[in-house]
Amino acid sequence: MTQYDVVIIGAGAAGLGAAYILRTKALKYLVLEASHRAGGRAHTIVHNNSTIDLGAGWLHHGHKNSLLPLAKAQNATVSTVGMESFDSMHTAFDFESTCALFDTSLEDAVHADRDEPASQFLNMDHPQAAAAAYWMCNIDMGTDPQNTSVMAWMHMAGDGENLFAEHGYGAIIEQGFQHVPLQLNTPVTAIDYAQDHTIIHTNTETITAKTCICTVSMGVLHAGAIAFQPDLPAWKRRAFKDVQMGHLLKVHLELKKPDVFSEDTWLYVPHQEDNFFFFHLRPAGMPYVVAYLGGTHGKDIGSKETSEVGSLLQNALCQHLQIDPTDVFGKTVFTDWAANPFTLGAYASHRPGEFPLNDNLIRPVDNKLFFAGEAFAGAYGQTVDGAFNSGQHTAAEVARLLLG
Repeated sequence: MTQYDVVIIGAGAAGLGAAYILRTKALKYLVLEASHRAGGRAHTIVHNNSTIDLGAGWLHHGHKNSLLPLAKAQNATVSTVGMESFDSMHTAFDFESTCALFDTSLEDAVHADRDEPASQFLNMDHPQAAAAAYWMCNIDMGTDPQNTSVMAWMHMAGDGENLFAEHGYGAIIEQGFQHVPLQLNTPVTAIDYAQDHTIIHTNTETITAKTCICTVSMGVLHAGAIAFQPDLPAWKRRAFKDVQMGHLLKVHLELKKPDVFSEDTWLYVPHQEDNFFFFHLRPAGMPYVVAYLGGTHGKDIGSKETSEVGSLLQNALCQHLQIDPTDVFGKTVFTDWAANPFTLGAYASHRPGEFPLNDNLIRPVDNKLFFAGEAFAGAYGQTVDGAFNSGQHTAAEVARLLLG
């Protein structure tokens, strides 16, 4: 039976953050990853010489992003995400000013300590209000307005511009694991923490460690994919229950004729009642269009066949731009994170009425079982750097515990 000081479960950004702290300490550690690759919900592929981020693609929080030094060390080209936007009638759409329509009513709710669904506070009189609500709730939080916590949204760290890594955000995370002890294709099935150490059961072996840092997604925790022996205490289970997994569908439409579309421009197109397709045309000049769909709307469409999703989005975009779609598009590429067994959702958010962050969410169990990830990152939740920071903070706490 192999013994370690610390075992990190999950090779996403949180696992990387934890590993980067532990590698500077006199501790023996190992990272276990269930899938065939590192990166988690940041996943870069290369298609026809173009990099595509199937998951996270933006470095949020601008130059405060804690992964920016890693990107620079890898000589990654980073540019600002263009946000010039137009509605379906080609009228300019200002994200900041339109979203500000809701700030007053949302702030009133926060000041009154009323964590109610965002749908109760959205001023829908403005002609672009429905699109702004879709962006704020379905895309930002991955939840429909009626399931979006007002206080959670208002406390998100929205500081700094969004940056785009042209060779892929997922590639940055994956490359960061090059000098980290990592086992792929090793799903953890159970963690026994009944003794003075932890026993981690995988598909191939049993590993013991003084402590364990679990960085799997909240979706995986909710699904019970890892059995805890004994059961997690009631206070921890309740804290997990207060957090839901949101859904974001990010679809890449390859372009055979890129020049048909403007570079780094946004367009939103209505789809069914109160739902929209947000199209990012040729980000950083790339030869593809990225479509964003969130919440229940995104989850429902993501369950369809790839060809059906591609046709739906291509036709919607070309119809509103009044262009002939013939020979314009190539392959459609996306990952349905809601159906991915290693994630079971895009990112976490609080249920209405369950904010602020429950201290029990990040509190360790018996100082042996620790949790980290974007779901535990507070104001930096739903972001890769938030997950990375959470992993670092948790590993630093573990190191202090073990080393004194």
